[in-house]
Amino acid sequence: MKCRPYYGCRIILAVQLILSFKNTFSVVADRKLLEDEVDLGRISNRDFPEMADDAIIIMESDQAKKSFSISEQEGVTSSSSESIPWGIEEVLQDLSFWDSVTPPSDGPIKVCVAGSGYDLKHDDLPIDPDVDGINNTRIDEDWSVDIDGHGTHSAGTIAAIGNNLKGIRGIFPDDSGGKFKLIIAKAASGAEGEGTITTLLLAVHSCVQEGAKVISIAMGNECYSKIEEIYFDRLYGKGVLIVAAAGDEGDHIYSYPATLPSVIAVASSDDSRARGSSSSNDQIELTAPGSNIASTMPNNKYSSWTGSGMAVAGLLWMHFPSCTNVQIRNVLAKTALDIGVTGCDDIFGHGLVQAKAAYELLAQGTCGGDIGANTPVGGCSQLNNPLLSNSCLDANDCNDGDPCTVDVCTSNVCTNDLDCATCGLSRVVKVMRR
Repeated sequence: MKCRPYYGCRIILAVQLILSFKNTFSVVADRKLLEDEVDLGRISNRDFPEMADDAIIIMESDQAKKSFSISEQEGVTSSSSESIPWGIEEVLQDLSFWDSVTPPSDGPIKVCVAGSGYDLKHDDLPIDPDVDGINNTRIDEDWSVDIDGHGTHSAGTIAAIGNNLKGIRGIFPDDSGGKFKLIIAKAASGAEGEGTITTLLLAVHSCVQEGAKVISIAMGNECYSKIEEIYFDRLYGKGVLIVAAAGDEGDHIYSYPATLPSVIAVASSDDSRARGSSSSNDQIELTAPGSNIASTMPNNKYSSWTGSGMAVAGLLWMHFPSCTNVQIRNVLAKTALDIGVTGCDDIFGHGLVQAKAAYELLAQGTCGGDIGANTPVGGCSQLNNPLLSNSCLDANDCNDGDPCTVDVCTSNVCTNDLDCATCGLSRVVKVMRR
């Protein structure tokens, strides 16, 4: 696709959207817009309070975005038996473990899917009060309409009811006993799941207004947007965790918003832990199962699709609500299972998400400790030591080359604790430099 330019200046051009971030954030659109652009009209700081009080002017076109996924086996109807998609078992590691742990009695964790909609009549998906939906002022379709099917498919992976002898189970079966709530925000429409930067930002903003802590996005394009970057950076600073599919454009191709530092870019893997269909680039941070994933589809059907996404962040946050979005993000990277070449790479990032290992690290009581960046970086640089593999099978995988550390592998996570005796020394001496 052809990306339209971004202007960090004060020159007003036709067919460009002009965003003035001052005391009253407003969007002004010239009437001579291209066919695939949207006339935003005027949006006040009441619509986007995160953008208020800036002192810059940004002009850019509203770019088209599209859902990422390829249907592989459509039209499978529901059956009298229930199955567990291979990807659920791959990331949860041990289903019996998750049945044995109980989250605290805090309010429900809310995970939002910003996508093509939701089939509210599907027998295997939550209904009110376990799901809420928000319409989009720039989209004519209702949030409970999903012509494309991608939003319903993503929702099933996250929240399919389970234990009902139908279809599949999700990451949060049966709303985790009232500890989980699904939010649906309409960001795309039509048979191809098409939207724009505007419709996506409005959807994400609706997610935040509804109290969502984790926002899952599986749409994007190759075009950088300064507006998008500022907006997601503000949300990240307010404690929201945004996860986005890395896209399927090819090698060394960036997809937005996944590539932005404040967004976790998730690549896909298949059932042999080989690379899926996702793009590769230096902002890939994590990998999740994304090939031939069975899930819910509109009209009470099921289908296996290719794509990538992740709701495990919400599962962990539900159990450790006092941790921050930054800490949850870094723990997911730290405990990921290294696949592919040794160490973090442009294809799998830090590796395959491992929910149980992440839980065990969080359960140590420090929300993971000082293991990564406190400001958004993304990719391999999100952790303090990206050159080492972040997961292990035994202590040999954790050798950091320092004779004064004890290298230990616990629950697939490396620790390298200082022990002077191992290298014939007696104590640690701090050297102060002037």
